Amino acid sequence: MPGGRSSVSKVEPKKVILGLVGAFVLLTVWNDPRGAGESTGDFVSNAGSFVSDAFDKANEFSKSIVE
Repeated sequence: MPGGRSSVSKVEPKKVILGLVGAFVLLTVWNDPRGAGESTGDFVSNAGSFVSDAFDKANEFSKSIVE
């Protein structure tokens, strides 16, 4: 082989993991669309509540420093 290169291509772990996650999501939605939708909605709602609480607490903290 010229230049000592191997004909075996490197597998990038990040691409493999993203592919597996994508396949899992696709199969989950395919098997139970209603359950997947409800789970996604619950997750987004909980994440929004967490971010909202974090901003509220940061605001309270910043106000307590100024006083």
